[in-house]
Amino acid sequence: MANEPVATAAGWYRKMMPKRESYLRRARDAAELSIPPLIPREGHNSTNDLPTPWQGLGERGVRNLASKLLLILCPRTSRYST
Repeated sequence: MANEPVATAAGWYRKMMPKRESYLRRARDAAELSIPPLIPREGHNSTNDLPTPWQGLGERGVRNLASKLLLILCPRTSRYST
């Protein structure tokens, strides 16, 4: 399978899936502790319940970092700057 030519997007995706899995597993573990709906577990659907983290520290950290990244990428501009 590794030597077969990749002609379609589906073939490219199948080829790259093993490299993706370790990162996806780590992201799902982190999301379970902070914001579970962000990256739900494999096989999750709307009828399953997501785990509830009983502390808000992880979620506050994620939101804080996301807002800092947003301010870096899209800085506020003053209306009255010269």
